[in-house]
Amino acid sequence: MGRRSNNFELVLLGGAFALLYFFHTIFNILFEEWIKHKLQDYLGITVAEMIERFGAITFPALGAIAVVWGLYRYIERELTKDAFEFVYDQTDNRFFQPDDKKAVYRVGLHIVAPHTIQWPNVRVLDSPFTHRVIAPRHTGRPHPVGAVQIYSGGAIDPGCLELFELCDLPPHRKYIKMNGDQDPLGHIQTFALEARGRDVRPARALFEYDPDKSPMIRRLS
Repeated sequence: MGRRSNNFELVLLGGAFALLYFFHTIFNILFEEWIKHKLQDYLGITVAEMIERFGAITFPALGAIAVVWGLYRYIERELTKDAFEFVYDQTDNRFFQPDDKKAVYRVGLHIVAPHTIQWPNVRVLDSPFTHRVIAPRHTGRPHPVGAVQIYSGGAIDPGCLELFELCDLPPHRKYIKMNGDQDPLGHIQTFALEARGRDVRPARALFEYDPDKSPMIRRLS
């Protein structure tokens, strides 16, 4: 769905009214004589009365259509704006907290919409890394098909940052216990997070797991 600027919509609306005025003028010029000679005698009313009645019906209807169209475009534009953004900073111990036994990884959900978001939730889409590492960390909650639910809330206000745990991993590759060569923990993996809420567009972020880096999880986009 395309996103247009406010100026573009104002120009478009002005052009629509100019076009209506043009057609109204053409109507007066081309059909006034015909109305005067034909319809006036048939209907028993004058040209001025006809035009007055025509305007009384047509222009309020056109104005109502313009208002409805403007409201529709405003609502459409608001719904296509980003409501969430994921926050992850590997240099901040709120998001990456290592110790001698494990490293805890967290992600933040920041509300960038100017209104409260109802029923926010975050899920990790299906991937080998999701099933191997993230799903076991988030048992005990219902998961949607094709994803693992890792956060859900009732409402988050504008500007708030909600932190939630993603997973925990060994502090170093040498402590990783792998189940065969095909274990996702032994190779670079990518996985995606998706945030959803009521009446807002979903937001996604892509992450990478690399066992040879520290921290092992980094954000790609």
